[in-house]
Amino acid sequence: MLLGIGTAAAQDACPADFQGQGAPVTCLCSAQQAGVGTVWGTGLYTTDSGICRAAVHAGVMRPEGGGITVTPAPGMPAYIGSTANGVESANYGPWSNSFTLAAGASKPTKAGAPAACPMNFERQAAALTCSCAASEMGAVPVWGTGVYTTDSSVCRAAVHAGIIPPAGGTVNVVPAPGLPSYQGSVANGVQTSPYGPWTASFTFRQ
Repeated sequence: MLLGIGTAAAQDACPADFQGQGAPVTCLCSAQQAGVGTVWGTGLYTTDSGICRAAVHAGVMRPEGGGITVTPAPGMPAYIGSTANGVESANYGPWSNSFTLAAGASKPTKAGAPAACPMNFERQAAALTCSCAASEMGAVPVWGTGVYTTDSSVCRAAVHAGIIPPAGGTVNVVPAPGLPSYQGSVANGVQTSPYGPWTASFTFRQ
């Protein structure tokens, strides 16, 4: 597999799932792959989930296919299913490893700068596009990996998830169901904490 981000033509086809993978993979999904496979989870998926179908569910790729980056994440004690972007994912119990998804290439930004991101995602019911500044990257708590509690710092969670660098940038924040527990981890210079049940979550799409 190619681990760097290149043109779609230079990428290998994505594997059916992420079993046995220990490093990030940038690959290309076909429309056929995007339409098949079972998915477990929301934002954070079990490694036996269909990668390309999960990418459509996560909103990082259209059903026609495209380049994505798949990143390994810790296993979770439970996965919450949901319906998003025309794909239904299922609930599941404990699983040893997970993965998260991002678009394989950055998209052009629209004219005009979006509003500044809120400190957290509490009382938000709809997807939100907003801007994070470097000044918002202080030691603000974050709980979760890939899917975060709504009282977590939006901007620090975006750095942890690999969506933006510590210098800041524009993020697309998406509401997600609450989870019975959240896994902490260290990624991209940000340490997140584990937590128990929480009523609502958020994740990111590119």
